[in-house]
Amino acid sequence: MLIGQGDFHVIPMEIKAPVGNRNTIINVIKRTYSILPDGTIQSLPLGDQPEFMGVTPYEDELGRSIIYPGDLAHFKPLVDFIVNGTAFAPEQKPVETLDVSFEISGSKKSLRVYGNRRWTRNLDGQPENTPPEPFTMMPIRWEKSYGGLRNAWNRNGLGEDQDHE
Repeated sequence: MLIGQGDFHVIPMEIKAPVGNRNTIINVIKRTYSILPDGTIQSLPLGDQPEFMGVTPYEDELGRSIIYPGDLAHFKPLVDFIVNGTAFAPEQKPVETLDVSFEISGSKKSLRVYGNRRWTRNLDGQPENTPPEPFTMMPIRWEKSYGGLRNAWNRNGLGEDQDHE
């Protein structure tokens, strides 16, 4: 049952507790925000907010990483906040790296965004990456970060599976 309360969606879920076989009601609450030009956030009107979803992948030329993880889980001990976006260089002046962050209610996520790099081999035959290419905008995506099929932390990333030139 999906009910709207104010400017957020709510799903009450009944779950059989693993200890004591007691039924428990859990309310899953979802609210979506827009970031305004001045950096503040504003809750979207309820009609403009997406309803609860399952896992949603990207489907574009970069790959198939996850845009949004599923909203429902049997156990989430804390609140999640998911940031999807693009890093923009200040004043559109190209940069090789850029630190970005997002903070809400004392919880902060920070990233260092690098320009595109390639793996090569140095004079000793060891793999190394090139300096970052300057950029004015860079998608914040798993496909743009280090990883590869053998990397448990990021199977969508670049680097580990590349042939080293």
